[in-house]
Amino acid sequence: MTAPSIAVLTATAEDLPRLVEASTRAFKPSLFDRRLFGGVSDDDYREMCTSMYASAVGHEGRILLKAVLEGEVVGLASWRLPGCDSKARKGLQYPAGTNLELAAEMFSQKPVEEAHFYLSTLVVDPRFQRRGVGAALLRWGCRKADDAGLPVYLRASDDGLVLYERAGFERLGEPFIPKLDPEIHLQPMYRPPFRILPATPADLTSLASVYRRAFSPGIVTRYCWSSVSPSALDKWFIKRFTGVFDKREKGDKVEVLAGKRGAKVVAMAYYSIEAVADKMQKDDETRELPEGADVERTKDLFGQVERLVKGIEFARLAWHVLAVAPEAQGSGIGKRMMQAVVDAGKAAGLPVTLEATEEGRPMYQLAGFKDFAEVIVAKNDESVKLWPMILEQAKA
Repeated sequence: MTAPSIAVLTATAEDLPRLVEASTRAFKPSLFDRRLFGGVSDDDYREMCTSMYASAVGHEGRILLKAVLEGEVVGLASWRLPGCDSKARKGLQYPAGTNLELAAEMFSQKPVEEAHFYLSTLVVDPRFQRRGVGAALLRWGCRKADDAGLPVYLRASDDGLVLYERAGFERLGEPFIPKLDPEIHLQPMYRPPFRILPATPADLTSLASVYRRAFSPGIVTRYCWSSVSPSALDKWFIKRFTGVFDKREKGDKVEVLAGKRGAKVVAMAYYSIEAVADKMQKDDETRELPEGADVERTKDLFGQVERLVKGIEFARLAWHVLAVAPEAQGSGIGKRMMQAVVDAGKAAGLPVTLEATEEGRPMYQLAGFKDFAEVIVAKNDESVKLWPMILEQAKA
């Protein structure tokens, strides 16, 4: 049974009562709110939340998002956009009963000088937690930041650390611990911008790890290389791509792209410009297999690929590899890597060809790729298939 989808939408004034209700359920019992607003009446607490969220509705430098699940508003995120005043609580009137000294210490943050996105608030109604709501709200801002090439900052409670680290955030220094209440811990966190760069030999070990972790669970790898150990696969990858880098150095039209978040490699793509149909295949026929590979199955499946490619009579950009580290999947990185390859094909005025697995085919179809030859089917297992696909495009 398919899990219900979570819609992330811009919140309006009409949503405020439900957003305040979710915030009250989520935050009121927390240590942070008990120490800061423990003396505030329920009515005043709700009024404060209403005022805070209302100030974000329609604000050009901020955006208030709601998460909707099964027709009900179940969470919210308040994002501060680049260039917005870092004093998000400027002008906020604290209600009677607030620990004003603690509030002053808690919210006197040193401003971040560089352009960035900032997650001010993330709320999930406790009744709907652990269903992906927080991740969906977080993903919105992270994708916007990636599109802009900017970092994201936030301060996390202990409960939120796992969610943020899974999304690529790093701990930034020591936790903030207020002198007035040392039991409160807030961890400053930073998500570096995502960049796509030409990979270098210094990236080989990281690229090998991404490749292995991305492909090992896949049906093709399990069919052909189920007995290949992680170390053997890494060794094979490094040897193979050392050769690719050598070709690039000599002027061959090959490229390996590294998708990096900060200094960490989280994705890779490999393609070549093929003007002569069988040039690439002569290299492939002598390529070694990793230790432990099922030689018969590998030669059957990829032999079919080689025969197909040898029959292609037009110049093209041949896309060989797209790999995204498991922890970075679902964040839009695969689409960004795909766009970089598609753009390279467009700049060269060439169609892009690839052989898609069942897992990857839907993404390529959404991007406009079409089947252009018969499906390649493994001899010993008809569930193992590769779809030859092509994207026709005009020269840039």
